[in-house]
Parts: sequence; C-alpha cells; structure tokens
Amino acid sequence: MKATSIAVVLLLLSTLPCRVAHGQQPPASQAQPKPTPITADVNPFVCPDPKAKVACESYLELKRVHDKNLESSLSNATNATYVCFRPGVDEFFLVSFNKPSYLNTRWDKNLKQLVIGDDATAQGNGYTSAFNKGIPDGRTVPNFVFAGTWHHFSESWGGDTFESDRTNFKRANESKQRVLVIDASQISIQDFQYTNSESKTIHYNLTIQRSTGRFSETFLGEDNKVPFIDRSGRCLVQSK
Repeated sequence: MKATSIAVVLLLLSTLPCRVAHGQQPPASQAQPKPTPITADVNPFVCPDPKAKVACESYLELKRVHDKNLESSLSNATNATYVCFRPGVDEFFLVSFNKPSYLNTRWDKNLKQLVIGDDATAQGNGYTSAFNKGIPDGRTVPNFVFAGTWHHFSESWGGDTFESDRTNFKRANESKQRVLVIDASQISIQDFQYTNSESKTIHYNLTIQRSTGRFSETFLGEDNKVPFIDRSGRCLVQSK
C-alpha cells in the first residue's frame, strides 16, 4: 500500500468518535427511557390530624389490602361517608348515609326544566361503624343503623335536611328529639344512649362540621354533669 493511501486511512480512523473508550453516553435519541414509578393509589392517603397517626395507620392498612368491610362503604356511589380519626387512640369511625333522591318534581317555566318540588321528601338511611385497632368493633361507639326522612329545602332555607326516626330498627319516641340529624352544615348525633360493660347508661353526642371535617364528641354518664370524655378531631369525606 502506498504511503499516501495509508495516511488517508489513518486520518479517517482518527476522526471516528470513540464514545465507549471515553465513557460517553449515546445520543439522547438513543438513550433508554427511565422507568416511571408506580404507586398503588392515585390519590395517596394523607392523615387529616397528626395527633391521630395511629388510627390513620390502621385505616391505611385496611385500604392497602382492600378490606371488604371498609371498601363497601367507600365505594358506594349513592352514599356520602365520613371517616373520623380519634386522636391519641387506635380508633376511627364511619358515618355513612344515602344522598336524597326526590321523586316529586315540577316544571319551572323560568328555568325551563324540571325542579324538585317544594314539599318533596325521600326515604333515607345509613349507619355508623367503629374500628378498634383496625378491627370492626360493635362495642365501640358509635355503632348503629338508622333510617328516616329527607326534606327538600332551597339553599336559601338551609338546603336538604334529614331526621332519623328509627335507630337499630326501633322507632324513636315521638316526644324525644331525633337521634341523628343531617343538614347542609352539620351531622349531629343527639343523645344516643347505650349501656356500657358496667351496665351504666351512657349518653353520646357527636357533631361533624361538613365544610371542614372537624368533629367533637362527648360521653356523659347518667349521674354525671360533666362528660368523662370530651374530645375533638378530624374526618375525611368520601363521596362520589
């Protein structure tokens, strides 16, 4: 081979990129895409109250394993469910109720559409359920089923209101205040009475502020003037 030809070959070799030898990466167009992290929950759970961390962890554990008892409440599209976490103890409870579905409608000439009648009512029902250390516990309050009636009111009159007239399938005394009331602002359990393990009557009261998820509850003994438990916490709203 002539010297001139050898020189040309060496010149061409010297101009070729030696990326591997110099530790360089391939062009961006040839780079392998990075794997996208996969999360089990599109909407990750965030505990609403740092003081209720233990109760939140028990709730999250049940969600991770798709516990049927819990999921049946949270996945019901016709219900609104409030999950409330008690601070300082491994307990949380649910208040779940059906949304009103009114059949009494009328034609509004101004709006040119069907609207709910002013005197419309609908049957309603729901339940409360408590979990102790991640296990449904019928001895932990609140824990009862209820039924009653929704009454339709315009927003200017406070919106729809529900009043229970049956608790655990027993009709309430007409002279007694309704046990559970729901309106646009609050959910209230008013003087729910039960017998504890010492055969004493306990009066339980609960208020959930629907706009913020805050709740307060009291436990009062029959002979006590001051509640022996008076605490507050936060709830998550699960509604579809």
